[in-house]
Amino acid sequence: MHHLLLDDRESDDWTDATMLPNPARRQLRVSQPHPIADRWPPAKMRVDTAGPLQDWFVSGLFRMASERLAEVVAAEVGSDQLELLEVELVRGGAPLRGVGRYFFFHVLKTVDALDKERSDAEFAQTGKLVKVNRLVLNPTKAAPHPMFELGSSYLGLVFVRDDLRLRIEAGGFTGITFVDPGTWSSR
Repeated sequence: MHHLLLDDRESDDWTDATMLPNPARRQLRVSQPHPIADRWPPAKMRVDTAGPLQDWFVSGLFRMASERLAEVVAAEVGSDQLELLEVELVRGGAPLRGVGRYFFFHVLKTVDALDKERSDAEFAQTGKLVKVNRLVLNPTKAAPHPMFELGSSYLGLVFVRDDLRLRIEAGGFTGITFVDPGTWSSR
């Protein structure tokens, strides 16, 4: 079974951050599942919360992972399925020291695993998923993949197979939550 990978915005310790503009990055279309590592420009993200950073947080299109979390996932997911692109974190205009390295978690693997017959969802004229009331995955299509982004969707939904989810949970990582797709709604 797969679970939806989300950031834990309900946490009191949630990390609020904003990727700083870089015109060179605009050309990369970071929301698309194509390799961009060879063109990744120096990137900075402004951290707007004062407390410690979570191991996982999301800022717009950018899913961010601590080096510790990135290592656990990378050990299970091939480099053809995931790029980890370093981002410098800053607070108050100065580089954040003593927090370790952080990476933009760029999922390259997409799978059209949505069971459209059993899901309660709305689609754009393009056929892409835009709203979910109840999401059901086709287990045959999802099963071979430890992690993937749902294809044919504008929602950027990332799913993690249970074996990888259990490794992540055992690591005690912060800021991350897993949700049964059948209980999740985009509302």
